[in-house]
Amino acid sequence: MKYNSKHMHEVAEEVWAISQKDASISTLFDWLVNSDLLMKTTTVAFAATHANLEYYEAVDAFKSLEACEVGNFIVGRKGKESRFDWYYDPVSVALVGSSDMMELDPDYLEPVHANAIIDDGMIESINEIEHTFRLRENYMLLVNLPEDFDKSDLVRLKRWLDTLPFD
Repeated sequence: MKYNSKHMHEVAEEVWAISQKDASISTLFDWLVNSDLLMKTTTVAFAATHANLEYYEAVDAFKSLEACEVGNFIVGRKGKESRFDWYYDPVSVALVGSSDMMELDPDYLEPVHANAIIDDGMIESINEIEHTFRLRENYMLLVNLPEDFDKSDLVRLKRWLDTLPFD
């Protein structure tokens, strides 16, 4: 999943448009905006319960959000629940969806947070190591990285650094 500004703007417009048409999505967004959870995955049952939706209203909402490319709806099989894997932080998606179109800013869409909850309030324990780097003589950069930081994480971090804008 690439996070370029053109794609993000299209995604933001689609999210906003479906939230205006679909009361279930609007209700889901109201819950997400007021939630202090950081989620990577949300089960349909958890969302339906907390957003006061019927189960299949939540299913339909997640399928619509999948069509907007903010995540992937996965049908539960072999004892696993149906769930939605977020590409973007769900609160940022909800903020875009519930914003005034005149103030729509695709920069609100943020990738899912690294320390996000894996599923329904269960926090994955991530041990971190604090690293320091003297970027300049008068500036020390502090970075917390997972204890199991590996080469694939390094590649992702380098790619992210390459996307930082310069004036």
